[in-house]
Amino acid sequence: RCMSNLKMIYTALQVYAWDHDGWFPPEDGIGGLSRLVQGGYLDDLSVFNCPVTGTVFPESLTDETCDYIYRGGGRLSEEKSIVLTDKPGNHPEGRCNIFYSNGTSEFNIRSVADGE
Repeated sequence: RCMSNLKMIYTALQVYAWDHDGWFPPEDGIGGLSRLVQGGYLDDLSVFNCPVTGTVFPESLTDETCDYIYRGGGRLSEEKSIVLTDKPGNHPEGRCNIFYSNGTSEFNIRSVADGE
């Protein structure tokens, strides 16, 4: 379900980019993800919670209620740069899910924070 949540967030990022000349929201983190909620691209805040963490369904989107990391300012493109990932510690053994700017994803890989 975590990967499904990330896919829904990434799809909203794609639609946002289509509406903004190919650009994702410019701010990193909650600032950028909040643009998706404020702009009506996502209205279900539960997608910002990884089911493994047990984070309570948020009433508002904050750093504490979001289990994912967004890297803002990029473009929807064929290049492969990280756009969205789990926060470190969401999954056992330093594993994480990643979405890239070109729409590809990786599941259950070693965390980027671990240097692998």
